[in-house]
Parts: sequence; C-alpha cells; structure tokens
Amino acid sequence: MKTHPQTNKPEHAVQKSCSNAFIPLREATKYCDYSQEYLSLRARQGKLRAIKIGRDWLTKKEWIKEYNQRVRSYTKNKKEVVQQTSKKQSLQEKRQKDNKGGTKKLKAFLFRRF
Repeated sequence: MKTHPQTNKPEHAVQKSCSNAFIPLREATKYCDYSQEYLSLRARQGKLRAIKIGRDWLTKKEWIKEYNQRVRSYTKNKKEVVQQTSKKQSLQEKRQKDNKGGTKKLKAFLFRRF
C-alpha cells in the first residue's frame, strides 16, 4: 500500500482529507469557469462560501460545486421566467393591436357629424 511521503498515511486517506481541505481561489478556478477576481467578488458579497485568511480567500471544492449548482438553477429558472414573460407580452401586444382598430372605429362613430 502506498503512503503519502509527508504524512505517512495511506494515499487514499490523504486524498479524502484533501478534498475537504481549503484551497485558494486561484486553484478554485480549475473547478469552474470563473476568474479568481470574480470568485473573490462573490466571496466578498457572501454569494460564494469562503473564508479570508490575511489577504487570501480560501474555499473548498464542494463549496465551488454548490455555487455552480445554484448559478445553474438560477439561470434555468430565469430563462423559464423570460419565456413566460415574452409569451404574456406577445399576448398583450396582440390584444392592444386588436383594440386599437376597434377604438378608432368607435371614435369615428362617436364623433361623426350628423
């Protein structure tokens, strides 16, 4: 069985503990499509779970995964809302067009000279 050179623990045990370890945001960029600066902004805003030690923000792989899932679900929901809104707007526009013709005819009828 292979052991880790620094800890003398089995490698699989070290890998498990490392997956739960804190990583700097520059390394976290490997696990998502965002830059270090953007992740830092989201950490300052409280949107990304992270801790600040000195000048550096640290997070965990699992926290990055959670953030990615929240962003994906928000984006999916937003697309659905936009689609529903555009359907409602097109119906409203159609109704307005239909009413404009009727309004013109009504005004012409009401204001015609006898």
